Amino acid sequence: VADGIVRVCLIHPESSVDVNVVAGLADAAVDLGKQHKYLPWFEVGKALAEYRQEHFASATNWAQRALSNPGQLERDATAYAALAMAQWQLKQDGPARVALGKAGELVDEKLPKLDGGDNRNWVDVLGAHILLGEARVLIKETSWQ
Repeated sequence: VADGIVRVCLIHPESSVDVNVVAGLADAAVDLGKQHKYLPWFEVGKALAEYRQEHFASATNWAQRALSNPGQLERDATAYAALAMAQWQLKQDGPARVALGKAGELVDEKLPKLDGGDNRNWVDVLGAHILLGEARVLIKETSWQ
C-alpha cells in the first residue's frame, strides 16, 4: 500500500504533496518489503522519491537496483525514465540518453497506447507514459504536452 501511495503521489513533478512524508513511505516499503516479490517496484518508488527530493545520485542507485531484476515492462520503463532524469541532473548526458532510449523503447513499442483496450494495470502504464514524457522534456528530446 505504501508503494502505491508513493508512486501515485510522486508521478507528476508538480505534485503538491509533502515529498518528505511520501519519501518516508518509500523507505517503509523498501524496508518492510525486502522479501516481497514486488521489491523491484518498491525500489522504483524509492528512486522516484529520491529524485523528487533532488538526491540524484541516490535516485540513480535505486533505479539501477530495480533494473537489476528486469522483466516487468511497466516497472522497467518507469525505472529507466527515473534513471534517465537522475543521470541527466548529474550531468551524465550519455548514460541519461541511453536510459531515456530504453524507457522510450518500452513505452513506445511494447506497452499499450493510452487509448488501448487491453487489461493491463493502467495505473502503471499511465505512470510509465507520464514519467517518459517528463524525462523527454527534461532531456529536450521532444516537447511534451
